[in-house]
Amino acid sequence: MKDSDGDGISDKEEDEAGTDREKPDTDDDGVKDGDERDRGTDPRSRNTDGDRLDDGLDAEPTVKNNAFVRVIASKLSIEEDYTAMVGVILSPIVGNISPNTEATRITIDLVFENIGDDFTSFVKFDGVFQVDGKEVKKVKTEMGRLNIGQKVTKHFAYSVKVSDIPPDVINKIVKHVVEGDHPVFSFEIKNVEFEKF
Repeated sequence: MKDSDGDGISDKEEDEAGTDREKPDTDDDGVKDGDERDRGTDPRSRNTDGDRLDDGLDAEPTVKNNAFVRVIASKLSIEEDYTAMVGVILSPIVGNISPNTEATRITIDLVFENIGDDFTSFVKFDGVFQVDGKEVKKVKTEMGRLNIGQKVTKHFAYSVKVSDIPPDVINKIVKHVVEGDHPVFSFEIKNVEFEKF
């Protein structure tokens, strides 16, 4: 059978499939029409699976490529200033405590690793500070592009001011301190988001 463009598909088959019998690569994706048919991609579409990579550049052109970001936390440090927190309660006696006084400081190292098969143009997450299991402060953080296989370590520092802590939680903290106990302060990374198809 006649194959005018030498792409491995006869002119008759090209007419039936809607591909160009005069052009070996109808969709200009770098793969001949016959090779596209053999590998299960659409010779009329540059990007069969609709991801970021054209069929000619895509190792798996029928499977959407996605980023997949893993976040690993290390070196978490939480420093509490009980004097500032107790001072809020005692403020009428010992003088005013500024609401901007730092009650707690959190430092943490986070490792971001893209173990997917596509880049992501952003990574977003929430840093959530809790006292005795109750959320006190949430900080939204965003970082930029993460390429395939890229691993980035970043150091973050957050502070919780006296004004960030609700009065009922302050009262709970003071009660802990008066009883010679310590409240449980914790910090979590939540709601990790990244770009994917």
